[in-house]
Amino acid sequence: MAEDRNDFLAMVSKIINEKVSEFTAAHPDTPIYSQADKDKMAEGAADIISKFVSVPSDNASPAKNAKEERSEAVSRDIMPIIERVKKELPPRPCIKLTPSEGENIDIFESKVGGMPYFPKGLPYPKGLSGACENSPLRFLAQLNFDRLPKLEGFPGKGMLQFFCADDNDECVYGMNYDEPFSQNGFRVIYHENIITDREMLCTSEDIPAPDPDGCFPVTGEFLLPPSETMPCNADINDCRFEDKLFSYCSEECGERINTIYKLKKHGYDTERLYENEYEKHNSRIGGYPLFTQSDPRDADCTDCDTLLFQLDSFSIRGSNSEIMWGDMGIANFFISKDELARCDFSKVMFNWDCG
Repeated sequence: MAEDRNDFLAMVSKIINEKVSEFTAAHPDTPIYSQADKDKMAEGAADIISKFVSVPSDNASPAKNAKEERSEAVSRDIMPIIERVKKELPPRPCIKLTPSEGENIDIFESKVGGMPYFPKGLPYPKGLSGACENSPLRFLAQLNFDRLPKLEGFPGKGMLQFFCADDNDECVYGMNYDEPFSQNGFRVIYHENIITDREMLCTSEDIPAPDPDGCFPVTGEFLLPPSETMPCNADINDCRFEDKLFSYCSEECGERINTIYKLKKHGYDTERLYENEYEKHNSRIGGYPLFTQSDPRDADCTDCDTLLFQLDSFSIRGSNSEIMWGDMGIANFFISKDELARCDFSKVMFNWDCG
């Protein structure tokens, strides 16, 4: 048994190393693992396990491994179903934001980190209860809609700001897993009319200094130059896309399908679901969201059906400045389209995850 165990461990090491080498060779510029790559590694693990637990006897025919069984499954074309879902979830306009490192970026710019625009006399946001009660929240980012391209459904003017907790204990940055709409450890503030008289605005001396031992996703500061308004296609990352896809595939197969694994089991080429995923790793306003794990919303997400702001991890080789949500994660702020139309930002959902 010891020899069998050693052989098994050696086989695991060999295949996992091969998979990791293939991935790093194919994607040398990014450490992000897409779901497709995770699926490939899972397939390798499944092959290993099936070989280990199904040891053929001298008189038995060799057991088929997982990959051989899948190859004999009925091959189904998933593209017609993807196109059907896309018709029901048409492209949404978005503005792509590409961070650019800077210093002392002006307070009127759309940016991440640094000194925010903030009128004198306005109460600075603080935590409301729990570990961050009465603790000043830290400036995360701001969007100047006076200067951004016009985006349907979004404000045509004003400054939208995001603050979150600088927590050195839990490092969740004010996100509440159980109550994601609770603006206790984070805050979204909208200034409908931007004051241009700098004498009426706070200076760095008026803004609470960050905790030097705090845990925060931003080091340094970044300008957020915008793209022109552009379409963003829905994909498997969005809970509504996933729900419709599983429903239509279930109809076609005559069996309930509710996981990617079951799609593969029924012969669907699931890699088609993740084509061009790396191109979608960016910060943006509007469009459809991207996650490193999964959409935390339900398919019936009317209270958070609109991506308000997505802030992706970003780093520059050789620089100490970075935006880093855990291990190359992504943060998302969601709102309902009706509340967005009213410029009511009191009910915003905050979520971030990492690989």
